[in-house]
Amino acid sequence: MLVIRPKLKLREHKDENGNYYHKVYHEGERIPASEVVCSGFEVRTTKEFDKDFFIEYDSKCSRSPWKTKAFAQDPEQEWQVITSYCKEHGFITVKNFRFLLGVADYHARQVLDGYCEGDFPKMVREKVGATYLYRVIGE
Repeated sequence: MLVIRPKLKLREHKDENGNYYHKVYHEGERIPASEVVCSGFEVRTTKEFDKDFFIEYDSKCSRSPWKTKAFAQDPEQEWQVITSYCKEHGFITVKNFRFLLGVADYHARQVLDGYCEGDFPKMVREKVGATYLYRVIGE
């Protein structure tokens, strides 16, 4: 169920100048138990535990699998959602589009990028930090 591993390190000593050091041991030398200290524990769950736990208690945490809620909708309906959101907020992101329509990240990016391409694009794309903001032209 749980894998618990101690984190071990060599004990630190202080010299006469106040600097910390640890004794150097070479391959084949025995390290005395008095020179080893526990610096913490690493605790992880096993895959079997995760599988059993998430079947009984789906808590929507980050390790539970994400699934698309809905399939792609009619392009006119998607455009109406985009324009209404842009009127309210001024822009839309891929993440906003995903949450509004419940579609996959790939589909949301393809739709928004498609409106920014061509001879007469309906939207413009602007990079702010690590994300892209999509704005409707003329609003």
